[in-house]
Amino acid sequence: REELRKAGQEYFDKVLKQASVGVDPFAASANKTTSSSKNSNRSKKTAKNNQLIDSELQVVGTLMDKAKFFIAITIFLCCGSTAMIFSKMSLAILPAPATILLMHLVPISVVTYLAASLGLWDIQPLSIKGARAAVPYAALHSGMALTLLLSLEHMRVETVV
Repeated sequence: REELRKAGQEYFDKVLKQASVGVDPFAASANKTTSSSKNSNRSKKTAKNNQLIDSELQVVGTLMDKAKFFIAITIFLCCGSTAMIFSKMSLAILPAPATILLMHLVPISVVTYLAASLGLWDIQPLSIKGARAAVPYAALHSGMALTLLLSLEHMRVETVV
């Protein structure tokens, strides 16, 4: 046990010494001990290059994350606008907003039931407690959709957007 503690302390001291010099002790090139100064200069340059690449990659990664965010927002807005246009078109054919809302609910319910039956979605069984918890959300969402359809029935899409 004492030998293991001593070996661990020696390794820890070696890692601290390498880290204080500026060499990454966990890099592949830092684990190899070299005797010549030429190899040691090369490993320092490699460590500096790795740090430069990492900072550059971090900036690129940040920009890509921002781009993904803007792409997702753009897709969301396009889908929302398209949904309003299709809703307005369906209101022109059938001017009954509550019926159209029910016609949207039925396919969603069927797809959800089929996906749960096939094991694609893990859905908990419906209980009274779960239904009571979902009522406020369902009421608000249904009220929002009905209000949107009612406003689209009497206005142009540009006015609602």
